Amino acid sequence: METDNRSRGELLAEIESLRARLEVAENTLCASRDQESGVFKGEAVYRAIGESIDYGVWVCAPDGRNIYASESFLALVGMTQEQCSSFGWSNVLHPDDAERTIAAWKECTRTGGTWDVEHRYLGVDGEYHDILARGVAVKNEAGEIICWAGINLDISNIKQTQKELLKSNQRLDLLSRTARRLLESEAPQVIVDSLCKEVMTFLESDVFFNFLVDDTRQCLHLNACAGIPEDTQTGIEWLDYGVAVCGCAARDACRIVAEDIQQTTDPRTDLVKSFGIRAYACHPLMAHGRVIGTLSFGTRSRDSFSDDALALMRAVADMVAIAMERKRTTAEIERLATFPHLNPNPVIELDTAGRVTFYNRAAQEIVNSIGAGDVRILLPPDIHEILATIDTGAAHQWIRELEIDNLAYQVNVYYASQFQAVRLYINDITALKLVQERLVRTNEELEKRVASRTADLLLTIDRINEEIAERQRVETALRKSKERYILAVEGANDGIWDWDIENGTAFVSPRWKSMLGYGDDEISDIVREWQELIHPDDYQRSIDTINAYLAGLTKDYQMEYRLRHKDGSYRWILTRGTCVRDAEGKPRRLAGSHTDITERKADEERLNRLNRIHAVLSGTGVAIVRATDQDSLFHDTCRIAVENGKFRLAWIGLLDAATGDVAVVAFHGLADYLDGIRITARDEPEGWGPTGTVIREGRSCICNDFEHDPRTAPWHDWARMHGIMSAAATPIRLEGAVIGALTLYSGDGDFFDIDMIALLEQMSANVSFALDNLNTTARRREAEAALQGETLERLQAIEELRAKERIMIQQGRQAAMGEMIGNIAHQWRQPLNTLGLIIQQMKYYYELGEFNGEFLESSTKKSMALIRHMSNTIEDFRDFFKPDKEMCLFSINNAIKQSVALIDASFKAQFIGLEVDTSGDPIINGYTNEFSQAILNILVNARDVILERSVANGQVRIQSRMEDGNAVVIVSDNGGGIPDDIMEKIFDPYFTTKGPDRGTGIGLYMAKTIIERNMGGRLTVSNDQGGAMFRIEVKYGDN
Repeated sequence: METDNRSRGELLAEIESLRARLEVAENTLCASRDQESGVFKGEAVYRAIGESIDYGVWVCAPDGRNIYASESFLALVGMTQEQCSSFGWSNVLHPDDAERTIAAWKECTRTGGTWDVEHRYLGVDGEYHDILARGVAVKNEAGEIICWAGINLDISNIKQTQKELLKSNQRLDLLSRTARRLLESEAPQVIVDSLCKEVMTFLESDVFFNFLVDDTRQCLHLNACAGIPEDTQTGIEWLDYGVAVCGCAARDACRIVAEDIQQTTDPRTDLVKSFGIRAYACHPLMAHGRVIGTLSFGTRSRDSFSDDALALMRAVADMVAIAMERKRTTAEIERLATFPHLNPNPVIELDTAGRVTFYNRAAQEIVNSIGAGDVRILLPPDIHEILATIDTGAAHQWIRELEIDNLAYQVNVYYASQFQAVRLYINDITALKLVQERLVRTNEELEKRVASRTADLLLTIDRINEEIAERQRVETALRKSKERYILAVEGANDGIWDWDIENGTAFVSPRWKSMLGYGDDEISDIVREWQELIHPDDYQRSIDTINAYLAGLTKDYQMEYRLRHKDGSYRWILTRGTCVRDAEGKPRRLAGSHTDITERKADEERLNRLNRIHAVLSGTGVAIVRATDQDSLFHDTCRIAVENGKFRLAWIGLLDAATGDVAVVAFHGLADYLDGIRITARDEPEGWGPTGTVIREGRSCICNDFEHDPRTAPWHDWARMHGIMSAAATPIRLEGAVIGALTLYSGDGDFFDIDMIALLEQMSANVSFALDNLNTTARRREAEAALQGETLERLQAIEELRAKERIMIQQGRQAAMGEMIGNIAHQWRQPLNTLGLIIQQMKYYYELGEFNGEFLESSTKKSMALIRHMSNTIEDFRDFFKPDKEMCLFSINNAIKQSVALIDASFKAQFIGLEVDTSGDPIINGYTNEFSQAILNILVNARDVILERSVANGQVRIQSRMEDGNAVVIVSDNGGGIPDDIMEKIFDPYFTTKGPDRGTGIGLYMAKTIIERNMGGRLTVSNDQGGAMFRIEVKYGDN
C-alpha cells in the first residue's frame, strides 16, 4: 500500500477544495431540477394542445427511448404511456417497410438531420395505416442533441382518395373507349366479346354472358361469353324466357342482382350456381321499350357487387343496346332501298353514260335547301371515273364523302348489271361526324383531366415538401420543452388556441389568425370577438357542443363549423381541444387546434356533385333506351335530372323558328318559375341568358352567380324568390342542327365547373342521338305506312278483280245452265217418245180387249223405268252445278265421264262423234264439279266450232294419261283449228267469235281460271292435224 506523505495542511486544503466543488455540483443539480420541474409545469398547456390535434405527437431521448407520446399516437398503436417507453418499431411496422424506416432513423441520428419517411403502421384495429412521419433534433445552447420531437400523420384517407380518383378516371376512360368502339363498329354484336372481357377485368369478375333475342324461336341465343368451359357453352346456347336469371330478366324486362348465390335457395340461380358463381348481375338490353337481349357479369371471389360496379355494368349494357339498335335501324333503312321513291334519304339513279334518270323527293329537298338548281350537285366529283370502271358483267360499289353547305354526306354508289343503271344512296353523316369529333374531344379532355390531376398531385407533393422544409427550419430554432410542443403542433400547419375560462381571454396563434386572413394584431384576446366570426347557421351548435364537453357530457371536444374570413367568405374549420381541470374537476383552461378543411370540404362537395351528375347521366341512358317518343324522352330526362341530380328545376325548350321564342316542352321541379318568365333566342336581354345563348351560338353556357350576372338581369328577382343561384344549359340537336336546349338550375352558387359541363354535354349529346334515332324511326314508320297503303290498294284491286272473276264465273255457270237445258231436252226426247208409245199401246190393247193384268204390269214397269231415268238426269245436272265447298281427291276419268254424260245426247243429236280414251286412273286434288265444268266448256266450244264451220263427220276426242308425275287431259277436234291472230286472245274474258246471240266469251276464260288459279295446274291450246288441241296438266295426287 502506497503511503501519502502530504502534510495535514495540504490535506485540509484539498478537502476544502472538494467541499466547494461538491456545493457547486449540488447547486447546479438543484437548479437543473427546478428548471426541469418548471418546464414540465409549463408544458401542461402545451401537452393539452398536443392531445387536441389528430396527429400523433412524440418525443424521444437521443438514445431512442420514448419520453412522451400523445393520446392520438397511443390510440393508433394501442399502447399506454408506460408501454410506449419500451416501444419498438418491429411491433407495428409493415414487414416491407421496417428495414427502410430503421435505416432512415439511423442515418438521422448519425447526422442530426431531419427524419422524413412514409411507412405503414399496424393499428389497434388490426389494419395497416399509411403514416407520414416527421421528426427533428432538439439541441441545447451548446449544440448537443437533448431529444427528438416529431409527429405521425395518418394519411390513409388521402391515399384512399387518390386510389378512388384513379379508379374513377379509369372507369371514365373505359366507358369512353367502350362507347367509341360500339359507335364505330358495323357489327356491335361481334365486338361484345372483347369489350365485355375488358369490363370483366376492370370489375375483377370471372364470367360474363351476352344473350340476344331470337324473334323466330322466341327465346334467347348465346352471342358471347367467357369464364366457363367451351364444352359447357353448347348446353346454354339457347335459353327460354323465364329460365335461369337471364331468362327471367329478359321476360320481365328488369335488372336482376343475385348475391350470396351459393347459400340461396332461389331456383333461378341454379344454372350460375353450377359454375361456382357467388354473385351475379344481369341487365336487360332495352331498345324503344322492348328487350333485345341481356348482358350479365358474375364473380367467384365475392358475394356481392358495389354500387359503382353495378352502375358501370348498367352503363355498358345501355351502350351495347343503343349500338345494336342503331345497327338494326340502319339495316331497316337500307331495306327501304328496294323502294327508292319511299326512301326518306336522297336516292339518285344514273344510266351508264352518267345521265340522271331518277331522283326521289328527299334529293330534291336537299337541292332546294341549298339553293342549287341541279341535283347533280350531290354527285361525287369522280363520278365519271367511277362510271368508266364499270364492268357490265358484275356489280360494283363505291363509297365517297361530300361536304355541302357545312353538312357532311356519305354517298354509296352501286351498279347492278340487271338494271344496267347506277344508283346513289346519300346519307347525312353530319351527326355521326359530330359524335366522332365529340368522342375525340372527350378522350382528349379525359387525358387532360388525368394530366391535370397528376399535376395537382405533384404540386401537392411539392407543397408538402415545402412545408416539411419550412417546419425543419422552424424546428431547428427550438430549444426548450415549451418550444418542442409548439413545434409539433405548428409543424402540422394548424392554428393553436388556448382559452382561459376563468378570465374569459383566449390566446390564438399567428397561424390561427392567418388562416382567416388577419394579422397578428388584428384580433384581440377577447373570446366574444372570436365567437362573432362563427357562421350564423353554426353558432348555436358550436356553443352547445363546447358547453356539453365542459360539463362532462361528452368525452371529446371535436366539431366542424365555419368561420368568417377577413374577405367576407367563410372557411371550414375542424377544431379539437382538451380541457385542463383542477383537483375538483372544474374546467380551468381549454386548449386545442384549428385545421382549415375548406379544400377537403370543397373536394367532398365537388365529388358529391360529380356523383350526382353521373347518376343523372346513367339514369338518362336508361331513359334513352326505353323512350318511344320525343315527349317521354324529354320528360324523363328532366325528371331524372331533378331526382338524381338534386337540381331545383330542369326543363327543355324548343325554338319557335317563326317568333324566335323558346317554348317549354318538358320540365320537372319548380313549375311556377317558368310561368313568370319569357326566354328568346334573339340577341336581346331576354335572350342573353344560358338558354338563349346556347340556342343562338350552339355551345354550352353556365352562370354560377345567377342573382348578379348581368346576362340574367331580366330574371334576378324571380330567381331570388325561387332560390336559384346557378344555371347551365346545353344544346339539343336534331340531325346536327340546334333545335333547343336543356337547362338546369341549382340552389348552390358556383355549382358548375368544366368537368360537370363535360358530363352534361355528354348527356345532351346522348339525348340528341336518341332524338335522331326516334326521328329516323318515325321516318321509317312513315315509309312503312306508305308501303302498307300501297299494298292495301293493290290488295283491294286484287279483291275487285276476284269479284269480277266470280261474276264472270257466275255468268259462265248461267250460260252453261242454258246449254244444259238444251242437253236435258236431248236426253228426255227419246224417253218421252217411248213413254208416249207405251201409253198409246195401252189404249190400243184395251180397245182390242187384250188389256189384262200381265200387260198392265209390264207397261207400268217400262214407264217407271223411263221416269227414273229422266229423274236421274235432273239429279245429275243439279249435282253438276252444285258448288264445291272444299278440295278433295278425285278421279279424272270419273270427272270426264260426268261431263260426257251431260253433253253426249247433244253431240249425237248433231251427228258429232265423241271418243273417250283413258289409260290408268289419274287422281288429283281439287274441285270435282269445277274440273268437270272446265272439260264441259272445252267440249261445248269444240261442238260449236264444228257446227259453225259445217264440218262433215265432226269428231271430238278426249284422252287422259300420266306424264312425268302430272295428270294430263287432251281434248282435240277436227274443226279447222284456231286462227293465229286470235290464238293469244281466246282465254281473255268476254272474247268470242260466235256473235252476241250465241256466246258470252267467258267459257274458255273460266276453264283456264279453274285449272290454273283454283287447282294450280296449266291449260294450253295449239293447232294439231286440222283442229284445235286443248291440253290440261295438273300435278298428280295431293298438290
